[in-house]
Amino acid sequence: MEIIYYSNKNDGCPVKDYFNQLKGRVRLLVDIDSKLRHVKENKHSHLLSALHGYNFFEIKQRKNESTVIRILVYFYKDKFVLLNVFEKPDNYKEIKIKKEIDRNYNKTKEYLDKFLLNSNNYEKYN
Repeated sequence: MEIIYYSNKNDGCPVKDYFNQLKGRVRLLVDIDSKLRHVKENKHSHLLSALHGYNFFEIKQRKNESTVIRILVYFYKDKFVLLNVFEKPDNYKEIKIKKEIDRNYNKTKEYLDKFLLNSNNYEKYN
């Protein structure tokens, strides 16, 4: 199975762009990479969380003591697709934050729909 980034000329490459912002955070990037490689080898990994009402999965990575990174992924044939990523506070109760999370999930659903229409919309993960 190959790990790929969702990429589209209109949307760019959301996960790759996010990872590029973390260039100075080597330990964090290594932790994320090891999780992705583990999930690639073990599709039924405890690191994957199903999301109610969506066809994609979530991998969580702690960024710091108050922020969690959510990486949204999908399995397509022999590809492990990194669709989207966003950060959220560890504990939240505000409706505003819940709405932002829903917007991110809906945007990811759009990315998945576009990918399924044209499965060549990707870049190789390295």
